[in-house]
Amino acid sequence: MEIPPNEICYAKQMTIEEAQKMQQQSGMTCADQTYAADGKTGHSVCTLEGMTIITDFAVTGDFNTAYTMQMSSSMDPAPAGMPQPSTTTIKMERLGECDPATSP
Repeated sequence: MEIPPNEICYAKQMTIEEAQKMQQQSGMTCADQTYAADGKTGHSVCTLEGMTIITDFAVTGDFNTAYTMQMSSSMDPAPAGMPQPSTTTIKMERLGECDPATSP
């Protein structure tokens, strides 16, 4: 499945700690979260509503102009019809400053 490109304006960069706090607020708990110092690779084992989710990711490019993130996730129990593992690729590109009319 491919999702059409979206333009999103971010007011600031999110730290790994901020992302982990959002996970906790959603009810997700993680027994294992490891990240490379540069943030370009990582592994996590998390639980949400009785489902265990194992995710690995790798990022190529830089975080200033353009990058691609590839994630592979396995879920147990897996939702019906969900491939195991499922793979997601996200491509990001900096387009310029945010339009003042767009709220971040």
